[in-house]
Amino acid sequence: MEILKKKGNIEKFNEDKLKTSILNAARDSDNPLNESDINSISKDIVDTLKKLNKNYTSSYEIFGITVNSLKKNGFKNIAKQYANHSIDV
Repeated sequence: MEILKKKGNIEKFNEDKLKTSILNAARDSDNPLNESDINSISKDIVDTLKKLNKNYTSSYEIFGITVNSLKKNGFKNIAKQYANHSIDV
């Protein structure tokens, strides 16, 4: 799957980058995640993206799916930090 980024460039979806951004938000919110948590959240996001059945998506769509997944899995504080960081950047 390819991602249309905010600046207009296109990148191949990278699950490791997604995990890193979630882990950074967890660290910044003083709510560390263990490996099982991050893998579960990441799998939920990837599964949701696959269900869209598209060859491409936008970084905005991934942002929304990520925030929803964090909330759904009980990580509301991390979701808030993730959203705040993404908006500030």
